[in-house]
Amino acid sequence: MPKAKVDKRYTQYVDGDKMVMLAPGVYAEPSPDGILGTMEDYSSYLGNCTAIKRYSETHPGGHTCW
Repeated sequence: MPKAKVDKRYTQYVDGDKMVMLAPGVYAEPSPDGILGTMEDYSSYLGNCTAIKRYSETHPGGHTCW
């Protein structure tokens, strides 16, 4: 999805102009080669704290939330 449509708190350290929405309120930076892969390919994600807590129960990984 376009980075411009994502809350700026979640995009300020992301290069490029696209983000991947893994779940509502949970985002990841796409890989440099542009291949999306599967949700398991994203071990680092960021977004809304409530959504991150819910998502991290089934998809462990490093995360940051606001």
